[in-house]
Amino acid sequence: MTPPSTIAACREGNGDACYEAGKKLYRLAAVLVSTCGARPDASLCQNHRMLKKQHAKIEVALGLFERGCDGGSLPACVLLGMAYRDGDVVLPKPEAAQRLLTKACTSRHVGGCVALGELYQGRGRVGDLSAATVYFRRACLLGYGRGCAKLAEAYRTGRGVDADKRRARSLRERACKLGDRGSCPTGQLKP
Repeated sequence: MTPPSTIAACREGNGDACYEAGKKLYRLAAVLVSTCGARPDASLCQNHRMLKKQHAKIEVALGLFERGCDGGSLPACVLLGMAYRDGDVVLPKPEAAQRLLTKACTSRHVGGCVALGELYQGRGRVGDLSAATVYFRRACLLGYGRGCAKLAEAYRTGRGVDADKRRARSLRERACKLGDRGSCPTGQLKP
């Protein structure tokens, strides 16, 4: 349950408070709705009234994210952009996703840069592989291991850039050093 002080701060224009309030509502409802999308036969998913209530919570959360983003909360912009990009629990809106994720990335939010790169990779149906690598590179240069890992994968496969195995290996090592566990040879972080 979101504390009343968080809701009050959101109403007063505190973008971060709106993000926090929306995040709590969204995460639980989204997990439930996406689970039912994957397994509609589950007994929990047969309760249409409950599902309708979860969809209503998602709509409230999206409104809070919008308000948070407008109030300067970059994480709110990213979560809203990803919701519109993925279309798992709401109708996909690629243009809105692009606008929100661009806002976050240009403001140096590394998660926004990676999410925008994934949008350009085709997640959310945009599809421009060379543009995707631009955003992965930006996240990597800003010190985000996942951005380096995504860029390493692009160099390894030649998707959006010329294939370069040596560069891919170097970027994967950087990703590991920056904390991206999946980039480390044994799956563990290097000291």
